[in-house]
Amino acid sequence: MDVEGPEGDEPDYHPEELQGQQGEMELFIVPPNPPRTRAKRARSRAKQKATKKSQPASKSEQAPCSAEVEQPLPTASSSSSRFKSKVWKDFTRISKEDDDLIIAECNHCKKQLSGKSSNGTSHLLRHIEAMHKTDNATMNNYFLKAETNDDGTTAFKNGKFDVQAARMAISIYLVSGSHPFTTVEEDGFRHMMTSCCPQFKVVSRRILKREIMAMYLSQRKETMEAILGAPGRVSFTSDNWKSEVSKDSYIFITCHYIDADWKLNKRIVWFKKLDPPYDGSSIADEVHLAFREWRFEQKVMCITLDNASYNDRMIKCLRTRLSKGALPLSGKFFQIRCCGHILNLVVQAGLTLIDPAAGKLRDGIMYLKASGTRLHKFYSTAKTIFNLEESRRLKPDMPIRWNSTYKMLGCCLYYKEVMQWYSKRDSIFEEHFWPSEEEWAKISHMYQFLEVFFKVTTVFSGTKYPTANLYFMNVYLVHTAIMEASAGINNYMADMLHVMREKFMKYWSNYSVFLSCAAVLDPRIKFKFLMYSYSKLYDEVDAHRRITDVRNTLTSLFNEYGSGSGVVSNENVATSGFSSTCGLSAFDDYDQYVATTSSQEEKSELDLYLAEPVKRLNENVDILDYWSKSAARYPQLSRMARDILVIPVSSVASESALSLSKKVITPNRSSLKPKTVEALMCLRDWYRCKMQKKEIMKKRGC
Repeated sequence: MDVEGPEGDEPDYHPEELQGQQGEMELFIVPPNPPRTRAKRARSRAKQKATKKSQPASKSEQAPCSAEVEQPLPTASSSSSRFKSKVWKDFTRISKEDDDLIIAECNHCKKQLSGKSSNGTSHLLRHIEAMHKTDNATMNNYFLKAETNDDGTTAFKNGKFDVQAARMAISIYLVSGSHPFTTVEEDGFRHMMTSCCPQFKVVSRRILKREIMAMYLSQRKETMEAILGAPGRVSFTSDNWKSEVSKDSYIFITCHYIDADWKLNKRIVWFKKLDPPYDGSSIADEVHLAFREWRFEQKVMCITLDNASYNDRMIKCLRTRLSKGALPLSGKFFQIRCCGHILNLVVQAGLTLIDPAAGKLRDGIMYLKASGTRLHKFYSTAKTIFNLEESRRLKPDMPIRWNSTYKMLGCCLYYKEVMQWYSKRDSIFEEHFWPSEEEWAKISHMYQFLEVFFKVTTVFSGTKYPTANLYFMNVYLVHTAIMEASAGINNYMADMLHVMREKFMKYWSNYSVFLSCAAVLDPRIKFKFLMYSYSKLYDEVDAHRRITDVRNTLTSLFNEYGSGSGVVSNENVATSGFSSTCGLSAFDDYDQYVATTSSQEEKSELDLYLAEPVKRLNENVDILDYWSKSAARYPQLSRMARDILVIPVSSVASESALSLSKKVITPNRSSLKPKTVEALMCLRDWYRCKMQKKEIMKKRGC
């Protein structure tokens, strides 16, 4: 709309002098048209119309043509200074030969509207906002991106910049890497983002923190639905941790479940600050609160804990808080002791009395590492003369980690010839640190003895495959290793073995009956391997008693799952072809007749499974895949197997969260609120599981 100026105002410039200087005009902003009165504008339009009618027709107009000829008029891109509205980027002005009507045609939908100057451009703006607002708003968000085709070639395709997706990706980057929120306000980070994507808009740390908390609530709901939607029960691991930075105590709970595809999953569901007192009753209240908030009360199977004294009190209190009938077998096997923790106690007790020969090696390594010259000479000799790899480094053991002692002994045995060569050239090393041949024999024997414990600990500490069926066989290997070493002639290990045997019998003398049931559900083990193992460890009466305990427990649990409805026949019953309502009243006494005269003994699914031949012990069997395929034959037994196999044999899943928490709560982030810490810990675990699942699906070609 033109704005009238005060009377007598005249323009202080002459637009006609600028005609033909389009190239120069584009370098400057053209000032608006000078204000003029309505009368002047009316006279100007009348003059232009008269001039147009008096002009001779052009060649194109003189040519015979039955159709109207449309001529586009100058738009905003032309040299005319009158059409400056932004709508002319989306419209084209067109005039018709035999009509004074001027139309504006939409460049997107080709709709024609009035294009007269007297009608203004408001109706054109309304059309753009109503019909093509999204197209214009996102026009600048499209870009080219490279994608790899199935044949390996690269193709460029249209991509679109999504602000919300970019912010979510940044949030995941901060969470997964435990980066501080202030990262997004660093100049280097903002420069990187704007260089990679000019459309990116910087955000503050406060906005990003709010989005991370919103992501946590959304992912928490999604995770809860996934766990509650799992077909069977869930088991848990739990542990407590005190931050050395903030001095706060936390309790974290990890949930373990098998999904509908028979895949083992684990998720951190609870990471809360624990207020004093730190006794069993208070911890039981916190665990029960977690069960109620996540609606796990009717899905709980077992919880695996370490041997801390307060855990026994916590389990007693937690049993009373859970509703009656919520736990299988009335909660008799609710608590499972961490096998990895017990194994660590057994070995640590023995290493306190280890032979002094191991101490001599420890001191020798410290002597070599005390001088860079000695250490360089040692490794260069190992590579040039003995052709040994330098990747294995000499490291002294740590008192709190027995597996470091095992690795130290193995490394010294690997470099034995190099150490012998070096001892002949260093009198101090030869006199104080070089073991005799008898001591080397002891070191070799101790290494072989600890190798069994190391392999079993590795199995128990796994996070992707440790189903409960692995328990019995590995505990049996430890038991036999201690018994065979005790029966040997190695008197130098007598004291160490005596302490280890006592510690083993304290925790594993009865073997966990509930976890032994999981071993029976392994088609390679069943009761055959249990009878074989018990016969080697105990006398006939004791072995029979232990087998009976496992069988009775397994049968009671199976009956509880079936509630008396899990009985199937080992014969296929033919279906009848006549109507179910036609004359069957004449056979009312048939069921009674079958019950009194049947000679075929019906067996339960458990009996049929145990009657099948046992697979070879060294056969590679995926236990979850086996029961996934056997679910059609044994529907009731497979449901029970799903719930038993998911029981974690160690609490290493919860303890692995300790390494994550130490990265989240650092000296520079010691003021984080407990809710923020919980969100960061849980989100990191949940997104890690998602990325692992995507990688697995990608490898499978899904």
